[in-house]
Amino acid sequence: LVVPIHVCWSDVILDRNPCAGIDDPVRRKRWGVWCNQPRNDIVAARALAYPAQQVMVMVESVEHGVHLWQRLRPQGFEFVYGNTMTPDEFGSYQRAGLIPLDAKRLSPARREELRKRFEAGDLRRVVTTVWDTGIDPVHLGVVVRAAATSSEQADQQEPGRSCRKVSGKEVGVVEDFLDQFDSNFHRR
Repeated sequence: LVVPIHVCWSDVILDRNPCAGIDDPVRRKRWGVWCNQPRNDIVAARALAYPAQQVMVMVESVEHGVHLWQRLRPQGFEFVYGNTMTPDEFGSYQRAGLIPLDAKRLSPARREELRKRFEAGDLRRVVTTVWDTGIDPVHLGVVVRAAATSSEQADQQEPGRSCRKVSGKEVGVVEDFLDQFDSNFHRR
């Protein structure tokens, strides 16, 4: 059983295109999405617009997740990622002030503990690179699609995370973004 999904689109309009003139697709993503402070501020504001709901912010890369988590961590968000962040990368993010100096890398056991808490509805707010599949968060009310990517599978599975029927849930919400500053991201 499912509840209806309400999709909210936010226009991302910037004074300048931060990835103009960059041809490399990874560098375009880095400057257009992952490290784009004005865009990440808009994403964070939408994630914080639902204080009573369980919220999952979905990102494509650890780099993007770290930048969003830095903005959302003070409001109780956890960052859940796979085994892809090396100790050197973790230290680099700490030195840049994006991860607290007293934080520890996410272990598989801690990631599993967070998954169980999230599925049970006890963990209310996450930024994640890995929970696009393989979990059943029945209490999830809001999916924030921050990645600026699209595929048929993602377009079906990610919104579907928010529509599981549970007592008291009337509708699932999907927050998505129209990146008006760059035609490559806007076309997705």
